[in-house]
Amino acid sequence: MFKKITLWVVMVFCTLNLSGCVFLLIPVAIGVVGGVGIGIGTAKWLSDKLVEQVPDSYEKTVHGARDGVNNLKLEIIKETDLDKMTQISCKYADGRTVWVSVLHVSANVSRIEVRVGVWGGQPEARKILDAILARL
Repeated sequence: MFKKITLWVVMVFCTLNLSGCVFLLIPVAIGVVGGVGIGIGTAKWLSDKLVEQVPDSYEKTVHGARDGVNNLKLEIIKETDLDKMTQISCKYADGRTVWVSVLHVSANVSRIEVRVGVWGGQPEARKILDAILARL
Protein backbone atom coordinates (compact mmCIF):
# COMPACT_ATOMS: atom_id res chain seq x y z
CA MET A 1 0.00 0.00 0.00
CA PHE A 2 2.79 2.42 0.93
CA LYS A 3 4.55 1.59 -2.33
CA LYS A 4 1.43 2.48 -4.36
CA ILE A 5 0.98 5.78 -2.53
CA THR A 6 4.63 6.69 -3.02
CA LEU A 7 4.42 5.85 -6.70
CA TRP A 8 1.26 7.97 -7.03
CA VAL A 9 2.92 10.96 -5.34
CA VAL A 10 5.98 10.69 -7.60
CA MET A 11 3.79 10.45 -10.70
CA VAL A 12 1.78 13.52 -9.72
CA PHE A 13 4.97 15.46 -9.02
CA CYS A 14 6.46 14.50 -12.39
CA THR A 15 3.24 15.40 -14.22
CA LEU A 16 3.02 18.79 -12.56
CA ASN A 17 6.72 19.43 -13.14
CA LEU A 18 6.49 18.59 -16.84
CA SER A 19 3.42 20.75 -17.35
CA GLY A 20 4.98 23.73 -15.57
CA CYS A 21 2.45 23.68 -12.75
CA VAL A 22 4.83 23.05 -9.87
CA PHE A 23 3.31 26.01 -8.01
CA LEU A 24 0.16 23.87 -7.61
CA LEU A 25 2.06 21.53 -5.31
CA ILE A 26 1.87 23.94 -2.37
CA PRO A 27 -1.98 24.00 -2.16
CA VAL A 28 -2.08 20.25 -2.75
CA ALA A 29 0.43 19.64 0.06
CA ILE A 30 -1.55 21.91 2.39
CA GLY A 31 -4.74 20.03 1.54
CA VAL A 32 -3.13 16.65 2.20
CA VAL A 33 -1.71 17.78 5.55
CA GLY A 34 -5.06 19.31 6.52
CA GLY A 35 -6.95 16.16 5.56
CA VAL A 36 -4.62 13.95 7.57
CA GLY A 37 -4.92 16.30 10.55
CA ILE A 38 -8.70 16.22 10.44
CA GLY A 39 -8.67 12.45 10.13
CA ILE A 40 -6.42 12.06 13.14
CA GLY A 41 -8.43 14.60 15.13
CA THR A 42 -11.79 12.94 14.59
CA ALA A 43 -10.40 9.48 15.33
CA LYS A 44 -9.79 10.49 18.96
CA TRP A 45 -13.49 10.73 19.92
CA LEU A 46 -14.72 8.03 22.25
CA SER A 47 -18.33 7.22 21.50
CA ASP A 48 -21.12 4.88 22.46
CA LYS A 49 -24.52 4.32 20.89
CA LEU A 50 -27.44 3.93 23.28
CA VAL A 51 -30.61 2.14 22.37
CA GLU A 52 -33.61 2.56 24.65
CA GLN A 53 -37.22 1.62 24.03
CA VAL A 54 -38.67 4.90 25.31
CA PRO A 55 -39.74 7.88 23.20
CA ASP A 56 -37.79 10.45 25.23
CA SER A 57 -34.43 8.69 24.84
CA TYR A 58 -32.63 11.80 23.59
CA GLU A 59 -33.77 14.01 26.49
CA LYS A 60 -32.93 11.29 29.02
CA THR A 61 -29.47 10.90 27.49
CA VAL A 62 -28.80 14.66 27.61
CA HIS A 63 -29.95 14.76 31.24
CA GLY A 64 -27.73 11.75 32.04
CA ALA A 65 -24.76 13.44 30.35
CA ARG A 66 -25.25 16.55 32.50
CA ASP A 67 -25.56 14.44 35.65
CA GLY A 68 -22.45 12.41 34.78
CA VAL A 69 -20.37 15.54 34.15
CA ASN A 70 -21.64 17.19 37.35
CA ASN A 71 -20.97 14.01 39.36
CA LEU A 72 -17.31 14.12 38.29
CA LYS A 73 -17.22 17.77 39.43
CA LEU A 74 -16.30 19.09 36.00
CA GLU A 75 -17.01 22.78 35.51
CA ILE A 76 -19.50 23.24 32.66
CA ILE A 77 -18.33 26.14 30.49
CA LYS A 78 -20.91 26.08 27.72
CA GLU A 79 -23.87 24.05 26.58
CA THR A 80 -24.95 24.24 22.95
CA ASP A 81 -28.41 22.87 22.22
CA LEU A 82 -29.24 22.33 18.54
CA ASP A 83 -32.14 20.50 16.94
CA LYS A 84 -30.55 17.04 16.80
CA MET A 85 -27.44 17.55 18.96
CA THR A 86 -26.44 18.86 22.36
CA GLN A 87 -22.79 19.60 23.13
CA ILE A 88 -21.56 20.19 26.66
CA SER A 89 -18.13 21.83 27.02
CA CYS A 90 -16.40 21.65 30.39
CA LYS A 91 -12.96 21.82 32.00
CA TYR A 92 -11.09 18.78 33.30
CA ALA A 93 -9.10 19.01 36.55
CA ASP A 94 -5.80 19.63 34.73
CA GLY A 95 -7.27 22.42 32.56
CA ARG A 96 -7.99 20.42 29.42
CA THR A 97 -11.30 21.01 27.69
CA VAL A 98 -13.84 18.18 27.62
CA TRP A 99 -16.51 17.93 24.92
CA VAL A 100 -19.53 15.71 25.45
CA SER A 101 -21.84 15.47 22.43
CA VAL A 102 -25.23 13.78 22.50
CA LEU A 103 -26.62 13.17 19.02
CA HIS A 104 -30.23 12.26 18.28
CA VAL A 105 -30.08 9.36 15.80
CA SER A 106 -33.70 8.19 15.87
CA ALA A 107 -36.68 8.00 18.24
CA ASN A 108 -35.04 5.40 20.45
CA VAL A 109 -31.33 5.74 19.58
CA SER A 110 -28.93 8.38 20.86
CA ARG A 111 -25.18 8.57 20.42
CA ILE A 112 -22.77 9.94 23.05
CA GLU A 113 -19.30 11.14 22.03
CA VAL A 114 -16.67 12.25 24.56
CA ARG A 115 -13.35 13.93 23.88
CA VAL A 116 -10.78 15.14 26.41
CA GLY A 117 -8.27 17.73 25.24
CA VAL A 118 -6.92 18.33 21.78
CA TRP A 119 -5.16 14.96 21.58
CA GLY A 120 -8.09 12.99 23.01
CA GLY A 121 -7.18 11.39 26.36
CA GLN A 122 -8.72 7.93 26.08
CA PRO A 123 -8.58 6.90 29.79
CA GLU A 124 -10.21 10.15 30.93
CA ALA A 125 -12.81 9.97 28.15
CA ARG A 126 -13.65 6.39 29.18
CA LYS A 127 -14.08 7.50 32.81
CA ILE A 128 -16.45 10.31 31.76
CA LEU A 129 -18.42 8.06 29.41
CA ASP A 130 -18.78 5.42 32.15
CA ALA A 131 -20.03 8.09 34.58
CA ILE A 132 -22.61 9.22 32.01
CA LEU A 133 -23.74 5.67 31.29
CA ALA A 134 -24.14 5.01 35.02
CA ARG A 135 -26.63 7.92 35.23
CA LEU A 136 -28.93 6.57 32.51
